[in-house]
Amino acid sequence: MIFSKSVLYLITIATAAAISVSAAPKHKGEKHTVTFVNKCLFGTPKLQRNGRILNEKGKTSYTEDGRLTATAWLEYDKCGENGEKCSLVVIDLENGTQSNNADSSVYIDLSAQYGYSVPVKFQYQGPCNGGNQCLSESCCPDGAACDSNYQSAERQCLGNNANLEITFCP
Repeated sequence: MIFSKSVLYLITIATAAAISVSAAPKHKGEKHTVTFVNKCLFGTPKLQRNGRILNEKGKTSYTEDGRLTATAWLEYDKCGENGEKCSLVVIDLENGTQSNNADSSVYIDLSAQYGYSVPVKFQYQGPCNGGNQCLSESCCPDGAACDSNYQSAERQCLGNNANLEITFCP
């Protein structure tokens, strides 16, 4: 009887430890916020990852604990379900370390699938203060990526917990 209670106690402790480890955040202390400013007289800012809208019900900001990869655009009647035919902002916010050599990277995508719809700019907030903008269809290649070569339009941030402000019709 004492043996079975001891075994049951050990199983309970092991289960509790496993649950607490699996519930722990993947990126302890890492947090990123994307904030939208819509100065256009129409549309709703969208932030999407893998087909799921992250800023539900038109919220103007979204915060993620851990790495944030997503796309953003101003949703209105011209846009497709995933931002097709619209000025698209491609977002990858991640804390870097020397071992994983990661950093945050953002660019505006006007490639054939997306294209220009409204002026857009983004600005890092927090550890970095850089950004980029595309105010017309002729902003490529430095203001936006118009083909698969996005490096000249991309802006990086090497600091931790970088946030992003995206402005439509700045």
